[in-house]
Amino acid sequence: MRSLLVAWPASLPVIPSRRRRPARSGRTLDMRRVWRQARRDGGELTRLRWRTRPPRARRLLLLLDVSGSLKRHTPDLLRLAYTARQAAPARTEVFTFGTQLTRITGALSGAGVDPALAAVSRAVTDADGGTAIGEALRRFLANPRYLALARGALIVVISDGLERGDPTDMVRATDRLSRLGHRLVWWSPLACSPRTAR
Repeated sequence: MRSLLVAWPASLPVIPSRRRRPARSGRTLDMRRVWRQARRDGGELTRLRWRTRPPRARRLLLLLDVSGSLKRHTPDLLRLAYTARQAAPARTEVFTFGTQLTRITGALSGAGVDPALAAVSRAVTDADGGTAIGEALRRFLANPRYLALARGALIVVISDGLERGDPTDMVRATDRLSRLGHRLVWWSPLACSPRTAR
């Protein structure tokens, strides 16, 4: 986790920031600085000044399955989420889902992994229960504030995908999420299982 904490910020995809900053070179002239320099040089354009939009990390949106089928993975997944939150606190949002959707970003902001995980356990009331992935994702998409978090983000869903009932809602919600975000990555522990590889 310590290695991940160091490597995580540089691993996130980037996007040009909205604000322009002075730069040594670029494609956009900083006309204010050019004219200020020219006034100091007697009206002569002796130096060109540039502006650029420096890269900033895209938002990371983690959606973690805490249902009973992933019970043995849940502590490690929450530690992973805590590390991501510590590595890029302003750009990381974390939700859990089982039979309901819970935002745990604030709970993961505490100092120290153990107090943070204790706060998460108090906030998440559907851990080690059933699975309603489609319903949870549909609730996420129905909330305008949550939609804003997904737009342009790297969205990582960690779930075995074992939906109870009709998977149609899960498929539709996943498709919409993939169109909202920069990229959607679905990681499943079943993909690493020798039994499912056969």
